[in-house]
Amino acid sequence: MMDFDMLDETSQNFDDLSFLSQIQLLQIQNKHLENLCYTDDLTKLRNKRYFCFCLEQCWKELACHQAPLSLIFLDIDNLKIYNLTQGEQAGDKCVCQIADVVSRCVDKTGALSVRYQDDTFAAILPNITTNNALELSETIREEVKNLGIKHAISRLGGLKVPVVTVSLGVACTIPKLEQSSSVLVDAALRALNRAKKLEGDSSCVSTSFQYGFINPD
Repeated sequence: MMDFDMLDETSQNFDDLSFLSQIQLLQIQNKHLENLCYTDDLTKLRNKRYFCFCLEQCWKELACHQAPLSLIFLDIDNLKIYNLTQGEQAGDKCVCQIADVVSRCVDKTGALSVRYQDDTFAAILPNITTNNALELSETIREEVKNLGIKHAISRLGGLKVPVVTVSLGVACTIPKLEQSSSVLVDAALRALNRAKKLEGDSSCVSTSFQYGFINPD
């Protein structure tokens, strides 16, 4: 004779397992959505939203430990002109190639690289002083140039070199809890703008946020 009490208990166990599976599935889906929210569609690097989140965490932690924090901002020189002359598909490929260089170079330091916006990348470098950050920016600059991505306007003599290059800005400070992390972002962006005014293919250090900087000259 069939034991209906046992069947009820077994059914309840299956219901419990089903409920747990649904929770686990929701957790996986939520994690996936979170990753999508923090990931750049084209390059698969983390995006500006993730940059802002991580920067705040680093700022607070390093302020407590009185340790340095460096930022690097990078712009692809003349990307809009490249897109106009080569087409958007070629432009996207160019962005992805540069993203690979940035990611590879920054990952070696254990730091974070992101696509900040269309033609701009950024790196958060905890416990790294100005000179080391500048050395990293120069490595990135040289490796991008070594990709040898031909730039159409080079034939018109409008570029320092005949290939796609990047400009970089570096800033470093010891974070303070009473200060906003935006001061370091602004400093790195100002340094980037100075580099761009040098006609690209340059790295510049912030004049006001350069903790531990020793000028090699």
